[in-house]
Amino acid sequence: MSRRDNALLLGDYGSYRSQLSRRLLTVRKRLGRTTTPKNGKYAPKAPLTARDVGRNREFVDLFLLTAERAWAQAMHMKSTHSEDNASKGITGSTRSHIISRLHKASKSAQELVALLKDQDTSGATDADILEARAYAASLSGAEEFE
Repeated sequence: MSRRDNALLLGDYGSYRSQLSRRLLTVRKRLGRTTTPKNGKYAPKAPLTARDVGRNREFVDLFLLTAERAWAQAMHMKSTHSEDNASKGITGSTRSHIISRLHKASKSAQELVALLKDQDTSGATDADILEARAYAASLSGAEEFE
């Protein structure tokens, strides 16, 4: 079992998120979608298309890692806050930040579903689309639950 799986099984969402961040950076570097260096002029990247996904399956990883990292951050904040204030519920800015992270995770998964639906261009199978829809529904449910 990998350290990533161990961290997730133990409920250590903070270390899981940092592992996802490192993995996300390496995938972005491989795809040439990293942010600009210090003092460099910001140039926004073109939005990803189904053609990009069809050309290189690592673009799917980009969406999944982004969604998973946002979810892990929300779960880390939730677990940290619930340990500190066991008697009270989560309120205020912490709660809205958790919801914001879950919304980002859900949105990223829904964008992946939208790209995969163009099966001719993306090369996705019916099973790929079904799994992506299930993952997006799971994240949307977590957001609505909060």
